[in-house]
Amino acid sequence: MNLNDLIEKRKKIICTELSPHVDNEYVSKVSKLADVATVTSLKKIAKDTTFEVDAEKESIDKAAYVKKTYGLETIPTVTCRDHGKNNDFLRSLKSLDIHNLLLLYGDPNEPPHKNNYYFKNSGELVKWLREEEASAEKNHFSLCVAGNPASENLEKEIDSLAKKYEAGANVVVTQPVFDVEQGLRYVDALNSRGLKMHVFYGLLLFKTAKSPEFIEKRFGIKIPENVKLAVREKGPEESSRIVEKVYSNLVKHVAGFQIYPYGGVDATINLLSNLRNFLNNGG
Repeated sequence: MNLNDLIEKRKKIICTELSPHVDNEYVSKVSKLADVATVTSLKKIAKDTTFEVDAEKESIDKAAYVKKTYGLETIPTVTCRDHGKNNDFLRSLKSLDIHNLLLLYGDPNEPPHKNNYYFKNSGELVKWLREEEASAEKNHFSLCVAGNPASENLEKEIDSLAKKYEAGANVVVTQPVFDVEQGLRYVDALNSRGLKMHVFYGLLLFKTAKSPEFIEKRFGIKIPENVKLAVREKGPEESSRIVEKVYSNLVKHVAGFQIYPYGGVDATINLLSNLRNFLNNGG
């Protein structure tokens, strides 16, 4: 099902991130709690060969398998890093019953000028897919792009989203949000620019008291100093209270939430369950 139709049907959506290599027991549990799952596109070298894994194919194949086996709607990831022009691409997705895509640059910590990708940014990728869609047989895909509410330059961030919106993107899946006011400013900024995009705010739990610093360094995600201090002083369980405050205060302003499974299997399942109960009880 197209994500726009799913949002209309469910009103508030719970989305979670899956790796192409996640085990089926975990997927089975997730499928009972989430409405949809993004599937990551992991670039790596296979253990038994010198050839790189086809990350895009892995993501799409896993998304198709999860949907067919567990009935969970999926959003495979397509990146500028891996994708070139392929005129049969959208038709092949339709044959797999895939109607949603998450479009990313692919190497967030790598300067664009160091790479020789066919598509220079995700906005170009969105534009090309919409043009291909227009010439295909009435396919209608929901195209999701990334957003960063913690950007130090919010105006630049919204300018970037505006270009993706004009190219045809209709959903924003953000990096983890830890601050309610920051989340409200982001939605207000989108609305003030007339960007009618569904927003999925990212939620993330920490494994250890040192996780915030590691995540900032490894993934380039800006985490507020008061959050890092609270987790250092009270432990990783404090992140559960922080995340609950975020989703309970922002739920009225967004289409849903994207849960990143960094906190581990048990913590992620608990968060999914708590969020589902919150929504079922009128949250």
